[in-house]
Amino acid sequence: MKKQKKFILISMLALFLSASQISMAAELDKNMQTLAKNMSILKSSSDKTSLLNALAMMDKAVDDSMEVLPWNIDSDDKVAVKNYKNDLKKLKDEINVAKEKIESGNIESLRDSLEKMNNIKLDSHRKFR
Repeated sequence: MKKQKKFILISMLALFLSASQISMAAELDKNMQTLAKNMSILKSSSDKTSLLNALAMMDKAVDDSMEVLPWNIDSDDKVAVKNYKNDLKKLKDEINVAKEKIESGNIESLRDSLEKMNNIKLDSHRKFR
């Protein structure tokens, strides 16, 4: 009887942990989709308000992503966690640079920031996918 209870408890714990992993992966995927969608807006729009809104959404998605690790990074792997968060910080810094460019009316130079953001994304995907 005790073995059955232990088995049931362990099974329930395993189920709970796998469900929470799926939930975190879904959240991270949602954040990445938000980034991609708003990068498209940055590429296609020249409206200052739209551009600033897109950057605000991207900034929030980066902040939310800081709280979630990709499935293939173990939270005990301090180096991988640090690298992941550093890449997100680079992206956040470039979002802030783009925001400054737009606020100063220098929308034409936004292409440089878009290229840097895309390079950060590509490098990070190579590392963490």
